[in-house]
Amino acid sequence: MSTLIVEELHTLLEQEIINHKQITVATIRPWLYFHNNPVGTFYFNIYGTDGLVRSFSFSCSDVKTASSLTQPYFHSYFSIEMTPFVLNRGTYTIKLEHSGYLYNTNSFMGWCKDLLPIGQTYGSTEDYTGNPFSFTIIEYKPRET
Repeated sequence: MSTLIVEELHTLLEQEIINHKQITVATIRPWLYFHNNPVGTFYFNIYGTDGLVRSFSFSCSDVKTASSLTQPYFHSYFSIEMTPFVLNRGTYTIKLEHSGYLYNTNSFMGWCKDLLPIGQTYGSTEDYTGNPFSFTIIEYKPRET
């Protein structure tokens, strides 16, 4: 049996991250959960100390199409299409925000949590709800000639 820990999006979901080196971000892949087909536009936003760094918008239909899914309930890592950008060293806040969306127990979006964050021992007793949200940042590195 597997476990899926999802925090439902009511108003916003956020997580602080620390970037230890300058990177060129090619893709960000949050692990999202959709219960039925929530309506609205969702934003995966990155904030730095000076405000908004990048904003990426998508809908439930965008995720379903990109993931070739047809089920009313699903979870998937969603690759957000973007032009590569530089993310400097520093502390950032990633927020999952929305417009035109109203939380409903029958139709909502959520962000899945990591089941085994780095540094934890597999099988240890813990409260999974305190785990960080799951996402992947893929770094762009040009090929050397």
